[in-house]
Amino acid sequence: MTKTVFSRKLLWPSLSAMLLLSNQAYANEAELVQEIVVTAQKREQSIMDIPFAISAFDEAEIKARGAADIKDLQYSIPGLSITNNQPGQDRVQIRGASAGTGIGMPTVGRYLDEVSVSSDATQRALDVPLLDIGRVEVLRGPQGTLYGAGSIGGTIKFISNAPSLEETEGSLGLGFNGVDDGGNGYEVNGVVNLPLIEDKLAIRVAASTEDIAGWIDNTAMGKSDVNSADRNFVRTKLLYKPSDTFTASVMWMHYDFEQANNNHELSESGFSLLNVDNRGATDERSSSTPFATPVADQWDLLNLELNFELENANIVSSTGYLDRKVNFFSETVNAFFPPGSYGSIEIDDRQTEMLTQEIRVNSTWDNPLNYTVGTFYRKTDTSQTQSLSYPAIFGFPPQVVTGTAPVDAKSWAVFGELSYKYSDRFTASFGMRYFDEDQEPSIFLLGGAAPMDMSPPKQSFDAVTPRLNLLWTVSESASIYGTISKGFRSGGINGFGSSIPSFDPEEAMLYEIGGRGTFLDGRVYLDGAVYYMNYDNVQVTIAEAGRARTTNVDSASGAGVDLAVGVNLTTDLSLNATVGYVGQEYDEVDTTSPADVAEGDSSQYTPELTASASLDYYFEWSGDVGGMARLDLAHADGFSVFIRTFPGQPVIETEPLTYLSFRIGAMTESWQVVFSADNLLDEKDQVFPGGAFALDTYPRPRTMSVKMEYNF
Repeated sequence: MTKTVFSRKLLWPSLSAMLLLSNQAYANEAELVQEIVVTAQKREQSIMDIPFAISAFDEAEIKARGAADIKDLQYSIPGLSITNNQPGQDRVQIRGASAGTGIGMPTVGRYLDEVSVSSDATQRALDVPLLDIGRVEVLRGPQGTLYGAGSIGGTIKFISNAPSLEETEGSLGLGFNGVDDGGNGYEVNGVVNLPLIEDKLAIRVAASTEDIAGWIDNTAMGKSDVNSADRNFVRTKLLYKPSDTFTASVMWMHYDFEQANNNHELSESGFSLLNVDNRGATDERSSSTPFATPVADQWDLLNLELNFELENANIVSSTGYLDRKVNFFSETVNAFFPPGSYGSIEIDDRQTEMLTQEIRVNSTWDNPLNYTVGTFYRKTDTSQTQSLSYPAIFGFPPQVVTGTAPVDAKSWAVFGELSYKYSDRFTASFGMRYFDEDQEPSIFLLGGAAPMDMSPPKQSFDAVTPRLNLLWTVSESASIYGTISKGFRSGGINGFGSSIPSFDPEEAMLYEIGGRGTFLDGRVYLDGAVYYMNYDNVQVTIAEAGRARTTNVDSASGAGVDLAVGVNLTTDLSLNATVGYVGQEYDEVDTTSPADVAEGDSSQYTPELTASASLDYYFEWSGDVGGMARLDLAHADGFSVFIRTFPGQPVIETEPLTYLSFRIGAMTESWQVVFSADNLLDEKDQVFPGGAFALDTYPRPRTMSVKMEYNF
């Protein structure tokens, strides 16, 4: 009888997505497959030909990890740090490039397919579900040449599966989960691919609805599981290929996240803000704050991509439109007001509309000299509304004070990169981007009277961001690279009031040497890099007068290390491990608030050390039923947040995190069932402190889940 085993994939992906077994395909014997192809340099290349640090995860690895979004991959990506204050407020950083709280650019660029989704001026990263995502690429270090001014720390690319013109296929998924000392949740998802016109037109749809279990109890409101939420999305792609030289693709995605917090009703209990225990009166997973914090994040994304294949070049046009609304608000419980009277504060209501257009040309000829040239345009309209309403108290009439802060930003850029292959072993490339941006903020306050104009002045920024790469191909399975690149991030405003200082642009320089390769007949994969980063005019977050704002310090610098190893221990067992070290510190501080940031402080929101290890084992249950088991262990050091509020105060640090998870499953060619246990150690340490007026964020408690999938 022939034994059925899973086919082994030997990947050349990154520091984390290395040697693994496919949980989808079967074969009569173990077999090697080709390396991962990435589009990090806006052309298809083997990852072995990429002259800088990159992590790549294909769909098989994403499923093997049970990853729902980028946060589930972060500990396997050296230098990547994602902190979550509230849903829709992910703070994404790479190699210590700290994102502030003002209205400015993020430090990490984000792309879904060919459209930029990284320029939300409120720095709230889009949540991109990984359902039907064919590949995730994480480019570490400044990517200003090809990806622009919002990629000073790096770029994350989500590449969704393209419609197939040849066959009807799809999947149906169903999952249930339960959180220790919390609620229960479920997810229903599906993917379908339909050819509409043979070899010319096809459509692909991926959709999901999810009930996210909560685990935070609000003792002030007498409510349980107040952080439960609903998340729904649908992504549709239409592919039209009338000829071998032209394709057109239209992608539309709708995303809807709502967290009602179940505690937004006003209460009769009398609390004072002076007595708020934000961490909770009972344990780490409760809150006694009298504030409710409902959250809503809704957005629609549209992308038109045109691809023209010429004799010696490829022309790509990508047009994107994003419409996003993020709402955060709180309601007080007798705070500031006499018993029996109520007031409410709507903290934040932000809306962003963004239009992007990129046109680029890539050479495709068989020539030692290759090029990429292009132009980029972006228009962003962002509005922010805050309001305070209170009853008739202390002889004052009822009042509603509302402030709006629209920001109109326009930017354009031209870019290009040349690469020359001097020999079969040595390739050099040089690129440059010119970037120009204009910001026009306008702020109005209305409090039962005529609007008050408090607009800060208009701002303009421009920069040139070059990059030099050298690649030495040691052998067919190993390469060494060196890179020098510059990154840039625009300045911006901090919000209401012309008296609140704006912040200046930030620049970064990267010096990096690294290499990657497979050894011992492909059984061992090594990938590593050492680098030095220097930042000028660093944008940091400080606490001032009870609120956070962004300011600049003179400089920060430090060295870092990325390292990973993957080993095929046996035909059925593989080990992967990663280590990331970020040694960045503020070394020159000249700020108007010197109490907040001091020389020698580490970079905000950045763990100094992250590490991960995983074991993959594939086996046979019986007959045609295969089995898989996976153990994941991750560790991240604590990190600094809001630095100081008065001289001599210790730096506020979060606790380190150790995360253990286990997965076991059974599957055939058409179905699979996977049981998983996440956070087996039931880690309870604080991940992100919310401060005086926001809930602290803690890791999800031990969670048990089962997921079923049927493929057709």
